Amino acid sequence: MTKNHTKMKSERELNAQILKKTVEINNSSPELLVFLDEMRIDDEDSDANICSNLKAYYDSLDALLTSYHRHDQNM
Repeated sequence: MTKNHTKMKSERELNAQILKKTVEINNSSPELLVFLDEMRIDDEDSDANICSNLKAYYDSLDALLTSYHRHDQNM
């Protein structure tokens, strides 16, 4: 497997995880969707950083949902 193929697979996997997390947010807490526009990924960055940027974006989505549910449970 080439390095480029591995990177593409990782990029594809990260995009799939981001889609899954976005659908989860849409289904469980649609009121959070307004914040997603503020959390855009920098897609003009170099290819070398795209996986890092996608991972950071996924982590932000996960943190948003986790924090919201934690806050919601404490009310």
